[in-house]
Amino acid sequence: MIKSRKKEIAYFLIIWFIILSLNIYPIDFQNQLFNYDKNLREMPQKNLKYSGDWVFIDTTIVIDENLSWPGSITWATAATQSWCSGSGTTVDPYVIENITMIGNEYQASLWIQSSDEYFIIRNSTFINSTSDSIEITGSSNGKIINNTFINNSIGIHFSNSQNFTILGNKFKDNFIGLTLSGGNKYNVSKNSFKNNNRGLYMTSDESNNLIYANTFEEDLYGIYFSFTMDGENNNFTVNKMNGSGFYYIGNDPVWAKTTILGPDNLVNGKPLYFYFNKSNLNSANFTNAGQIVLIKCNNSYITNLNLFNSTYGIGLYNSINITLNKLNSSFNYDSGIMLWGNTNVTLENNTLYKNYLYGISIYSGNGYNLTKNKLIDCGLNFIWGNLVDFYTNNIDTTNEVNNRPIYYIVNKTAIGKPDYLNAGQLILININNSIIKDLNLYNTSVGITSFFCYNNTFSNISSSFNYRGFYFLFSSNNSISNSNFTYNYGYGLDFDDCNNNTIIGNTISNSRLSGLDIFGNGNKIIGNTITINTRYGIYLYGDNNIITDNIISHNKGEGIWFYGKYTKILRNQITQNSKHGLELDGGSYTTISENNMSNNKNHGLDIRSGYNNTIIGNLISENNGRGINVLSGESNNFTWNDIKFNDEIGITFVENAKWNKINNNNFISNFINAEDNGTLNNWDNGVIGNYWDDYTGKDDNDDGIGDAPYTNIQGSAGNQDNYPIWWDAPSFSILSPTDNQAYGEEAPGFSIKIDSGIPDSMWYQLNSSSINFFFTSNGTINQGAWETSSYGIIKITFYINDSAGLIVTAEVVVKKNNVIPIIIINTPFNDEIFGVTAPSYNISISEPNIDSIWYTLDNGIINITSSTLTGVINQTEWDKIGSESISIRFYAKDSVGNKVEAEVVVIKDLISPIISIFSPTNNEVFGVNAPLYNISISEPNLDSIWYTLNSGITNYSCNLLGQINQTVWDGLKDGTYIFRVYANDSINNIGFSEVTIIIKRGSNNIFSFDVIIVSSTLLAVVICIIWQIRRKIKHSSKNF
Repeated sequence: MIKSRKKEIAYFLIIWFIILSLNIYPIDFQNQLFNYDKNLREMPQKNLKYSGDWVFIDTTIVIDENLSWPGSITWATAATQSWCSGSGTTVDPYVIENITMIGNEYQASLWIQSSDEYFIIRNSTFINSTSDSIEITGSSNGKIINNTFINNSIGIHFSNSQNFTILGNKFKDNFIGLTLSGGNKYNVSKNSFKNNNRGLYMTSDESNNLIYANTFEEDLYGIYFSFTMDGENNNFTVNKMNGSGFYYIGNDPVWAKTTILGPDNLVNGKPLYFYFNKSNLNSANFTNAGQIVLIKCNNSYITNLNLFNSTYGIGLYNSINITLNKLNSSFNYDSGIMLWGNTNVTLENNTLYKNYLYGISIYSGNGYNLTKNKLIDCGLNFIWGNLVDFYTNNIDTTNEVNNRPIYYIVNKTAIGKPDYLNAGQLILININNSIIKDLNLYNTSVGITSFFCYNNTFSNISSSFNYRGFYFLFSSNNSISNSNFTYNYGYGLDFDDCNNNTIIGNTISNSRLSGLDIFGNGNKIIGNTITINTRYGIYLYGDNNIITDNIISHNKGEGIWFYGKYTKILRNQITQNSKHGLELDGGSYTTISENNMSNNKNHGLDIRSGYNNTIIGNLISENNGRGINVLSGESNNFTWNDIKFNDEIGITFVENAKWNKINNNNFISNFINAEDNGTLNNWDNGVIGNYWDDYTGKDDNDDGIGDAPYTNIQGSAGNQDNYPIWWDAPSFSILSPTDNQAYGEEAPGFSIKIDSGIPDSMWYQLNSSSINFFFTSNGTINQGAWETSSYGIIKITFYINDSAGLIVTAEVVVKKNNVIPIIIINTPFNDEIFGVTAPSYNISISEPNIDSIWYTLDNGIINITSSTLTGVINQTEWDKIGSESISIRFYAKDSVGNKVEAEVVVIKDLISPIISIFSPTNNEVFGVNAPLYNISISEPNLDSIWYTLNSGITNYSCNLLGQINQTVWDGLKDGTYIFRVYANDSINNIGFSEVTIIIKRGSNNIFSFDVIIVSSTLLAVVICIIWQIRRKIKHSSKNF
């Protein structure tokens, strides 16, 4: 049963163990599966392909079958790279795919030219290029498929190419998505354009192209035809434009005769109506119109249409006798109504509301009749025209901008305020010798338009929230002053072909393009504040202009962009602009002088091209890029500039820069002071070079020129400055007096040593007074000045200058002393006792300028010199003196001769104590009781007394009266003993005296203490034996 039970228990335990194991194992298995899956998911997927397998940053790839461009390769070479494959045939084209190209400032990221090979670029991404992402020139037989172009200047740029397919690509946030410039047989299909300034841009003689089923979303100009566009047989079919539209500017377009641009193209879901060379059109021809484009159409009356949210609502080109009546064209980007090259066009009772740039744009033409048109938050804009045409227009004050009249004033002289009362917009044509002032013009596209106007004065004008604050065309000798042009979403002031105007004392800020834009000659820009404009502070194209004394800062592009010659840019504050401070892009014979070009986020001065310019006397400092950057410049003269603290390079010349002259400049604390990769640039003029703060040479002869060339100019040119500006300031050392040296009433001498340089003059001052004491050689400080100086600290400052006027100084601090030292004797003390060994001493002296210390033991017969304030009295001299009082006298003398002494009297004691023992007497006998003693000691400096018995090694302290220690006495046997008494004094002189004593204790002492002990012990033993015997007997009785 027990065994059975044990078996049951065993079986139970085994089954329990198995069940437990089975429950544990699945959990662990699940964990393993989880970890395996997790590890699998976290493994790098190395074999997966995606757009961006090959990433190129700031890189240009040039494929050129003619190898005409430096660094170019052929398709065959490209095919050997990992990012390209194929052989260039129709069945096996070259393929570039899955690449990402990011950013390129000056060249296309991918450039293909002179290629007739078959190729495909697909599934790739091109972003952030400030040039073209893809540029294709003089090529054919390519396909661009399913690529993405984001935030580039131009996504794809074709020039003079043919037989290309552009299919399924995405163009987003570019300035131009796709440019076709020359060539034919482009198939642009099913691409997506979004948020580009221009979606598709056609500029030249592109012919036989198909533009099919593309979408344009919120592109400012969806399809843009340049005025140079003259291609034929282009077909635009089923394209969709939302928040976008078609745009063209130009006269007599050839393309319009053969282009198919039908109403299957939609603008905001409505038909785009395009008519060429039609007459007698009316509203029935524009059912549910999204946008209208009429070219060479005549004798038409169009009324009661609503045209919204396109590039422009309606555009008329080269048309005659057209009336637009009661149109509502609003919320368009460029214009509500676009008019170009028309004759006898009437606009009446039209509403134009919040068109972004212009309400009505008139580019050219004649006989425009505008009446009773209402423009809200947009205005009337004339872009171009000749003077005769302007005379033929009739624009009366029934036209209003923001419920204020539009004044169109033509061919008048000396107009004034009555001529433009409560103006909403002012348009001046051939107005001369007038004063125009005190105007507030806003939300009106162009505040003031001035065409063919001369000798007028404009002042105290506020023109803000317009596209142009002020627009001048063919206008000269005018003055614009003390006015405010802010928050215009194009230009603050815009001058085209305008000469000899003066822009002075104005505030021009927060323009979305340029603050001041000028094409013209002889203009003066003086004392303006030009800040926070999005593109340029000043954009100037022309000759003989002057830019002076302006504040040009915080602009998001260049502070100044300039192209021209014979111009002066003087004394401007060109600072904290987001690109370059000043950019010359073709300037020549121009003077750039006394400007502050500092703290700009790129270069201070950027010369893209230019020759024979003079850059003189400027401060070019703390720019994030380079102080001066010369990309391509010849024979420019850089002189007297302060170039310092620039983050990259002070000045640099790249390969195309040559024959420039650089001298008399200061290069200070730039990360690299200079770099020269150019040709034959001269860093000195044969006599003098530049100042370099990192020059390591010397100018030992003080001629202002370093004795060795400056060789730290970086770059491939291997150039140097042979005559670096350098001047070593003289240096000298003060040999005497020395710091903290003390003097009395007599002035100290001085001695200096010239270490380097050639002194021109030398002098000194006492205590920084204004009185200079000149000297030509070492000597003595002026006695009179010394005597009048107060006691205590006197600072003597020595000065040396050289012929260049460089002054160096050195100083020494001395003390003028009239205080007698004080000696304090810390040890020994008065009446302190000493013996054979000479005492030590410790003294203090209240004088930091001690000259000597000594002491004497014999009133000065022998003086013993000491170099320290502590020590031991000379033992030899101490030994010469017996037991007596000794006067130790200490002396001290300071550096100016003041002497002091102090004295201490000590006692030298060589005599031991004298002891007399009155009792016990010699040979006196004593018994059991220890004897009494009575002693006397002759010693004034007694320290301690003790005695011994029988010359024992144990000393027993005692007084003059007492009893010998009884315990010790009891331990002595009868016999004769010596009782010796000792005494020492405070310096351990020891004296002693002794007597003999006898111990006799007598017969009553027969049993000694030892016998008693033994007897007692035996008795104890006997008692113990008897006790044991009795114990045994008792035990035996119990057993019996």
